[in-house]
Amino acid sequence: MTETAAMVSATDPQTILQGKPLLGSGRAMPHAKIKIERAGQSLPGQSLPGQSLPVGEVGQVVVYSDAIAICYHNAPSLDFAQDAFYTDDLGYLDADANLHITGRASGKIISGGENIFPTEVEAALRNTGQVRDVCVIGLPHSTWGEAVSAAYVPVDETVSPESLKAALVEADGEALGPVLSRYKIPKHWCSLPHLPRNEQGKINRSRLITTLLAQQKTLSSPSVQQLAADDGESAD
Repeated sequence: MTETAAMVSATDPQTILQGKPLLGSGRAMPHAKIKIERAGQSLPGQSLPGQSLPVGEVGQVVVYSDAIAICYHNAPSLDFAQDAFYTDDLGYLDADANLHITGRASGKIISGGENIFPTEVEAALRNTGQVRDVCVIGLPHSTWGEAVSAAYVPVDETVSPESLKAALVEADGEALGPVLSRYKIPKHWCSLPHLPRNEQGKINRSRLITTLLAQQKTLSSPSVQQLAADDGESAD
């Protein structure tokens, strides 16, 4: 990030060279300190840090460093007090101080009172090996507030919402249980030849939402398929 003078965490090169599994985003680099604080209670410009959370608990990722930007150009009121930058990232630290990103606060989906972070669902879908690209968003729902929705680019014609859902609910080892909790599994699915992106390569979320909402109204369209939730949610 520009505000943190680029990188603040990295995986030890030896871990990669030795072929060991990557653990999240690695550990904080020597010039920085990363803390997890209760999300939403601290913002750039505040003088007091938020409450630090214990190992394994998800919260707001906060970067402390002498390399933090002083302020934003033409916005001196948004200074970064105490050399701290409160990111829009949510995550946790494991017992070995490796940072794991679970999503972004601004992209959080709230469905039936449950907090769902798109990054986690997208990672699970990519790990199925069935999609080339994927984006998870929340669409308005009259009962649940928002419904988890996935737009994806399949690797071939055999991929379907049923095959993706099956891959997400299959036990990932007897001790681990399903890949995702039931309420995190997308209820609306949209297969596309490609996802809309801007010139910088970032997904054009507003355009994608418009596409999903338009196609959602035509349930007979083969490009949009909706699966009812196991708890009895209707596909409306």
